[in-house]
Amino acid sequence: MDVNLKRWATILLRPAWYTTKSSWLKSYVNKIEQQDANLKVTTTMVSDRGERTFDRTFVIGKENNNKDQDGDEYTTNVKWDGNALVFETVEKEHDATLTTKETWNLSDDGKTLTKTVHRSGPRGDSDQKYVLEKQ
Repeated sequence: MDVNLKRWATILLRPAWYTTKSSWLKSYVNKIEQQDANLKVTTTMVSDRGERTFDRTFVIGKENNNKDQDGDEYTTNVKWDGNALVFETVEKEHDATLTTKETWNLSDDGKTLTKTVHRSGPRGDSDQKYVLEKQ
């Protein structure tokens, strides 16, 4: 059921607004590219620590395994839940395991992507919401 995602094809999204518990995030931009079940998300964030750009690649409907530069291992399952695209991730750090559920909903006109993120780990739970507009 990737009809909604195909409308995104290749788009650049900038935040209309986002909520986080910290104020360190200054800017958040996604470039989303999709071909069939292959999804590539390039994220550029500007924070108190400077600018950081990273790519995430997924195959919708399959388990995706990745490792970052710090050695943390990620297992992500991406699937459709109705019209929402859901990313369920387990991150294994050196001494902790964190879980994340990220849900993407695209507006009917295809111009606004709402991302809700729930994280759980040793430091407790956190929630974030991003509303991104097509540029």
